[in-house]
Amino acid sequence: MDATHFVHHPRTAAIQAAIPSQLGSARTLHTRFYIQLSDHANIRFDRAQEPFGALGDLGWYSARSVVEYLRPAGRIASSTASAAFDPSSGAIIRATGMLVFESGEVSTFDVGFSTGVAIMDLDLIGPSGAISMDDFVIDCTNSWASGIPTSEPATHSAPVPAPVKTFASSKHPRPSPSKSA
Repeated sequence: MDATHFVHHPRTAAIQAAIPSQLGSARTLHTRFYIQLSDHANIRFDRAQEPFGALGDLGWYSARSVVEYLRPAGRIASSTASAAFDPSSGAIIRATGMLVFESGEVSTFDVGFSTGVAIMDLDLIGPSGAISMDDFVIDCTNSWASGIPTSEPATHSAPVPAPVKTFASSKHPRPSPSKSA
């Protein structure tokens, strides 16, 4: 059993309930999930035990977020993906892709073991706004992971709990990332 516990977290139900009022409908989902992993003794680098590497391990969370948040009405119309491989083991260490559904929804994902930090971003976009999270896999504010520093302070935006941010399409455009000197 994989640790896809975010589907059982109360935040998931709150976000699902907020989609009609915050987005109108979910049309686009972008996810990014990265962890630092360089230990070649790890099962994820063994193609016999984990044949899809980062795509199978981290990509699963992105795929599950399609089911939980995007909820496409049609079948997959087209898909594309690209992968980077570890030179010594041949394991997939990074993958990016896109799914387009017959009903018009689009999902993109970018996953990998190749960063020095954990990244768990999710952006759910609709005609009336967007819902964004920087911890969609593990709720870093309201779970055992609450001691993990996040890149931004938590914000509360009812009915979606922190650190989820909601943006109305015309009232509050998404802020640009701050640049540090």
